[in-house]
Order: sequence, then structure tokens, then C-alpha cells
Amino acid sequence: MGRQAWKPMLVTPALGSECWAAGHDPLLCCHPKLGEKGWELCWDGDYTALRCCNQSAWDSQEQLGYMLRLQDSWHRRCEHAEVFRDKPGEWSDGVWQQLMFWFYWLQNRTKAELDDFASRPLEEKLRRLAKRSRSGEPHLQLQKVSILDVGAGAVVQVGHQWPGVEVELSVADPLACHYHWMLEDLGLQHLQPRRSKPVGAESVAEAFGHEVFDVIHSSNALDHSHDPIAAMRGLLRAIRPGRPLYLEMRQNEGQYQNYTGFHLWNFDLQDQRLVLWRPRGESKEFYDVESVLAADGLVSPGDLEVDLSWDKENEVYQVVSTIWRRDV
Repeated sequence: MGRQAWKPMLVTPALGSECWAAGHDPLLCCHPKLGEKGWELCWDGDYTALRCCNQSAWDSQEQLGYMLRLQDSWHRRCEHAEVFRDKPGEWSDGVWQQLMFWFYWLQNRTKAELDDFASRPLEEKLRRLAKRSRSGEPHLQLQKVSILDVGAGAVVQVGHQWPGVEVELSVADPLACHYHWMLEDLGLQHLQPRRSKPVGAESVAEAFGHEVFDVIHSSNALDHSHDPIAAMRGLLRAIRPGRPLYLEMRQNEGQYQNYTGFHLWNFDLQDQRLVLWRPRGESKEFYDVESVLAADGLVSPGDLEVDLSWDKENEVYQVVSTIWRRDV
């Protein structure tokens, strides 16, 4: 199946507000790239950016119309991105929700909070994994480590600073091009990762190369994939033999989100096994992850670690799994 067309919801901004009575509209006058003064040709007398670009004062139609037209501008600048290729319609329908989430997430953070991401130390869990062997023994002293963050969203949150170790951090996200323009429009170019590609997890090896990463990390993203099994296969092919794929997923997130947006699958822990499932009519589509990957020759039996972890901040259980790529 070829690329599906971008189908934004066509919403005309409400024109009841006197700010827009002259035929102007919120996106034209209040585009984030224009800053707090907006477009000077829009304003006359009492109608200023301070008054008219206050989104909290807009009605729901103005807010929705503004956001959808802004998203459409990102998509038109990303015509080369293969974000919709071979994706089911229900997955594509979740794109606008994901973009809206990140846009408002960025707008609701202070400059100091956002600047922190640009210089954040590499997370301790990834340092431990980079130094650890499959048996649990520490690796030799590292000088360089290659890490891939999959489904990072608009901002990489795992950090990249590690004193004494050169960290080569890459990012893969189907919406990476859209996030690039989102950050550009918001004046947050310094948060853009240097090695970022607009690809899904299933295409990582083709995009970055086979057996090139020491650690691959994905947090609350793999359950957003339209095909998580294909995604895990793709990620394992991009890891060097004997190195780990580290996954964090909210327990049964698809079920909790009522299978809306990107939330089409569930990861769970059953009998100390990592399982993937979703409803299919009266039955379930169900996979024992280790059995599937072992049958593919990508992992050896017993080389998949899994546990449940309580996320205090969000008050949910996380399924945490370390999957070791089989040695050649």
C-alpha cells in the first residue's frame, strides 16, 4: 500500500472575535515564529498581539483551527517524510493528537526547563546498560558508546553528557521531521538532536545500518507502533550482537486509552513473560515476545529480562524489559 494522503480536519476559525473581523486569522497573525508581537500588519488600535494572541481567550473553534493549520504547515514542509507509508488508517489518525500533545507540552515549559534538556547528563540506567554484559558483569572501560533513542518525541529526554565517554546519540521517530519544524517555529532549534531520522522502529536498521548501536532505548513508544513485533525485529537487527534493547511501556496502555490515537497495543507481564496483545473481535491477538524473537534467531531463550515498575509521577505501572541481541 502506498503513502496515504495527509487529511487534516478542515476547521474554519470562528470570526466572532473582533480581533479577526478584518479577515485576518489566528495562524497568520499569531504564528509562534513571530514571537509575542505577532505580525504587525494585523494590529490596529486596541487590537494588539497581547490581546488577540492570548490563546486562553480564544474559543474552541479558534484554538482547534489554529492548531490544525499549524500542523498542516509542518506536514507540507515534510512531504519527503514516509510517515504514512504502509501504515493503517487508525495509526495515521493519531498523528495530529501526538503533534498537539508535544506542541502544548513545549509551550507549557519554562525556558530553564527546556534548556536543561540540551545539556542533560545521560541517564544512569543507560550508563549501566552500556557498561554491562549479558551475564551482568561490567564491560571494559568505555571510551565511546553509540546509543539510539526510539520514539523520543519532540525533545530527547535521556541526556547525552557522560564525562570521560564520547556519547554518539541518534534519534528515530516517524514524526522527526514534523518535530524539527515545530521546534524551529517555537525558536527551540537548540533542542534538535544532531542525528535524527524520520523513521519508524521497523525501519531503523535500513536507515542507520545493521549492528551499529551499543544500546537502543525506547520509552512509552513501542506500543505506539502499528506493528510492535516488526518494530522489535528491526531494532534488534540494528544492535551489535550481545548488546541490549531497553524498553519501557505503560502496562496495557492501549486498553487504558480505549485504543484511541497511537494506542493500539498492550504490553504486559504474564507468568514472568513479556506479552503483547490487543483485542480482535471476540478473541485476542496475542504474542509471547521472547518466543517470537527466538524463533527469528534474534535472541536466545532466557535472554529477555522483564519486570513491572511503579511510576510514581504518573501513578501507573511500567513494563520494563531488557532484550539481549543474540551473539553470533
